[in-house]
Amino acid sequence: MGIGIDKPAQFNAWDANQDGKWSREEADYVIYERNQALILEGNGFEGIDKNVDGGIDANEYKNSNLKIFLEEAGTGSAYEDIDTDKDNYIMPKEYIKVVEKASKRKMDLIFSQADTNHDQFISEAEFTQSGALVNSVCVFPCEEGEL
Repeated sequence: MGIGIDKPAQFNAWDANQDGKWSREEADYVIYERNQALILEGNGFEGIDKNVDGGIDANEYKNSNLKIFLEEAGTGSAYEDIDTDKDNYIMPKEYIKVVEKASKRKMDLIFSQADTNHDQFISEAEFTQSGALVNSVCVFPCEEGEL
């Protein structure tokens, strides 16, 4: 995993204030921005909603990157738990909520593994050296070919 990821470029993209380290605040901002964009991207919500009816039904969810992502994050991935209003569809707001929760959980795991000096920041060296981070670069449902 991690093939095709330019680690220095990725680090610089996520290091918003360009101070040479990646803070949890910057990580949370990346999560928020990316998750908002997922609604509009073909491999996000709209990519899962194959019949374009505005909701993700159980069949669409069953084989989706969202299900895999939630399982990897260790959050609840049962369709019934995500469909909080019990209308038999995962709607955009439910999608965003569950993706944000799972993204933050994956980010917690990344920080716990990659922040080897425990200073609450991930330096470029830690970022580059961390196999855990490379394997978890997609802290949001990855688009096909991203890893």
